[in-house]
Amino acid sequence: MKVEISRRRFLQGSVALSVVGGTALSGTSIMAKSEEKTENLLVKKVPTICEMCVNKCAAVAYVKNGIVTKLEPNPYFPKSRNMLCARGAAGIHALYDPDRLKYPLIRAGERGDGKYRRATWDEAYTYIQEKMVKILDEEKDNRSCIGYCAGEGLAEHTFKTFMADKFGSSNFLNHSTICLQTAVSGYTLTIGGYGLADMENAKYVIMAGANRAEAILTPDTMDMFKRTRGRGMKLVVVDPRYTNTAMHADTYLPIRPGTDLAFVLALTYVAISTKIYNRTYVAKNFVDFDKYEKHILESGYTPEWAEKITGIPAAEIRKVAHDFMAHAPQSVYYQGRRTTWSSNDFQLRRAMALFTALGGGIDVKGGIVFGKKLPLGDHAVNAPMYANSQPRIDKNVAAVVGATGSWVGWRNMVAEGKTPYPIRGMFVYKQNPMLSVPNSAKTRQMFEKMDLVVVIDTMPSDTAMLADVILPECTYLEREDPVQSFAGS
Repeated sequence: MKVEISRRRFLQGSVALSVVGGTALSGTSIMAKSEEKTENLLVKKVPTICEMCVNKCAAVAYVKNGIVTKLEPNPYFPKSRNMLCARGAAGIHALYDPDRLKYPLIRAGERGDGKYRRATWDEAYTYIQEKMVKILDEEKDNRSCIGYCAGEGLAEHTFKTFMADKFGSSNFLNHSTICLQTAVSGYTLTIGGYGLADMENAKYVIMAGANRAEAILTPDTMDMFKRTRGRGMKLVVVDPRYTNTAMHADTYLPIRPGTDLAFVLALTYVAISTKIYNRTYVAKNFVDFDKYEKHILESGYTPEWAEKITGIPAAEIRKVAHDFMAHAPQSVYYQGRRTTWSSNDFQLRRAMALFTALGGGIDVKGGIVFGKKLPLGDHAVNAPMYANSQPRIDKNVAAVVGATGSWVGWRNMVAEGKTPYPIRGMFVYKQNPMLSVPNSAKTRQMFEKMDLVVVIDTMPSDTAMLADVILPECTYLEREDPVQSFAGS
């Protein structure tokens, strides 16, 4: 006898433990067994990890008769420290959103016209299989002719492991290349790692390209603002807009968009020309500092030069440079993610890292720290079923910025037909490149050149409307994810 169950009944009957379920940090030993009778309904408290943003705070899901009724912070998780922001509390709405994708869809019209028909899972899998077999036969089984991308999240690991290690494609892209990858690459290639800003102990912070008061309201954000207003930390906010973060600053500098590099170079010029940098640290840790010093001084990166570009008065630049070094090494030029979409963002991050390093604020209390992760056991993945995989189409860029290459560069190569071999299809996992990647017309051009586009997501999206097949995915409250350790001090 064949038994069928609807997606809604499946959702009502399951809430999966997430990444920290079953660990001491989650308080599972106390809460996972906690059940109470309320109005004759069985209530369970299930520890989980919030995936409404990149911070991954810990939460507890209250489940009554298989339905998640509310989310609360997990007091046993040191990172989020018994806090769950409004975004995290709203995670329950992602689970029960009436517009959620609930069954597979197959395109019934022209690509992009939004016409789809409901299909069974077997129909969807068969459609994908037939297309894939045809493409791989014509491409002599080159697995890399199928690209794949993923949005940020713990489930990205499972998807990437399957596509890279089992299917065998090398062309992977994720959100980092249109978010903080230039910052990570710039810092890593300059000082060996991206690290974390120790906001709890820093005495002086320059924050640019970040709006913590509005964007990421987490415990460390709250700690930072508690320590401003004369309570141990000076905050300088560099931003074209007067944001809620700027409102908390001791000094607000309204910079012209895209000119941050000139500002940092001028700060560096002041520090080097007046020799207020940490000369002991520099002598011990910098390589070829004499060449860097010569470049900065001879290039004329003076505060007066920067004022004409940035709009920030030269006197203000000098004051910030002196104050930063006076509080060093507990001084941080906050790494952030991006300032503006400009071609010099990579060099900006390198300049920021070097300026912080001039004060000695690398891997010290109150500076940029690297921390440690809890040791996790190794896990082995079987060798790919098929090893016929060509190198990424943007392998030269990937060698510099990381394994995910460049989303924009990769997209342009496919759209313009400038790839070393054809990219015939793409699997899009919980990402919306039609909305998130700059130049949506170019992104659409890329998808229209492909023979197969599969979108796997929880909700309809601009990208889903260009798919041949749309597959519904679980939310973070409905699945088990790999165990992950987060860096800490």
